[in-house]
Amino acid sequence: MLKLMFVVAVFGVSVAERKCAPPSWRADEGSFGLGLPRIKGDYKPLKERGHNTVYYDLQNQRTAILSNISVGDREADFKIITDYKAGVRYIINEKKNTCKVKEIKRSFPEVCIPEKTRFLFDVQLGFAVNGEKTISAKAYFGEFDRRKGRVGVVATVTSDRNIPVMSYEYGLGQNKYLQSTLFGNVAAPIPSDESGVFSPPAICNSMYFQDEEFEVFLGPIAKMLL
Repeated sequence: MLKLMFVVAVFGVSVAERKCAPPSWRADEGSFGLGLPRIKGDYKPLKERGHNTVYYDLQNQRTAILSNISVGDREADFKIITDYKAGVRYIINEKKNTCKVKEIKRSFPEVCIPEKTRFLFDVQLGFAVNGEKTISAKAYFGEFDRRKGRVGVVATVTSDRNIPVMSYEYGLGQNKYLQSTLFGNVAAPIPSDESGVFSPPAICNSMYFQDEEFEVFLGPIAKMLL
């Protein structure tokens, strides 16, 4: 299944008009999806559940993802560290205690609302009880061409800082699926006592890597950062 939040670079828009998330933040990403992938000519139902903790550091051009995802009868725990300045990505399998390293050449991804997205409405999320505050948010909709087909996305971000709150994504065409994702435990900037998450372990000393090994084990924002 495709799991991409509609977050891409925006062309032809001034810096002042761009709606981007903060340069430094950490957030939890919980998702649940149902899909109908086509296997040997037949559509087979597939259930997906996932939790990712995402770290995003624009100044130092690095990201880290702590991922626990199950797809069908498969489950995995990964830590994925990407250093865009050095051009290196580390994939650590927490259960097997292994690390695979890949050279990368892509630029650091900015988390922004695309120009082609349509604004839907303003919304207050949550209930104000005993002085607690609700979240002011904005909802957007877009349809986009991806590597595995066209997708539709409805996403909500905070009104003040454009931090993701929730998203719903569905496949159009042959790729049939629906995925719901909620974001929480947000900290901006990244807490100083969590900065060590960007340091790869000592076992990361090889240069072997296959994309297929973790292709399905990621959520919307996490997948976008790769």
